Amino acid sequence: MVPDIAVGGLAGMYNADSDDLYLQGAAGSIKMTTDPSDAGQTIYLGTGGGGPKRASGLFMLNATVQDAGLVQPSATARSATANQHTFSITGAFNQSAGTLGTADDTNVVLLQGTLTEARLAAFETLSRIDFVATVTGGALSNLFEPEILIKVDTGSSFNSFAYTVNGFGAGSADVGKPVPEPASLAIWSAIAFAACCSQKRRKRVSTTTAAF
Repeated sequence: MVPDIAVGGLAGMYNADSDDLYLQGAAGSIKMTTDPSDAGQTIYLGTGGGGPKRASGLFMLNATVQDAGLVQPSATARSATANQHTFSITGAFNQSAGTLGTADDTNVVLLQGTLTEARLAAFETLSRIDFVATVTGGALSNLFEPEILIKVDTGSSFNSFAYTVNGFGAGSADVGKPVPEPASLAIWSAIAFAACCSQKRRKRVSTTTAAF
């Protein structure tokens, strides 16, 4: 899927008492094509990003999540960051003017948004969470659809919300366009199968009628 921002070195923590999930990783590149040989364009941290400017950009995600999905906003949130459901990617594209995104190497918000859904079908088995998010701004927001999918691989050390994990790493994430719901795919497959069977039945009836 394109555009696609690749995030590596993903690390985070989960508090089972407050249900708060924090993720942080290196937003290293953005791909604008589906060509497997295309490594994409490098995202740098840039000047003013709090580290070496030629380091990778920064991906951050905060969510309050349980087995049933995202915890909806509440006036009695158990922590100051609970129910924020946000993500952001900050950085710069270049060390010289004229490239995609910013006009210089200053660290800016490249993409940010609000999480609206957490798909957990593959969490326990594959340590994967698919977050659906609404884009709210950023220098690259015009390149993305209003609704995007953030596919998070948390690594094998975190695949349950039953206990607190003070730190996990070796994860990754992809930020791009949404994919259809599995249920939607099943429905369309069922419709296609029914239409095919109906067409075959009509052919058999026509053939039988012609024989008389």
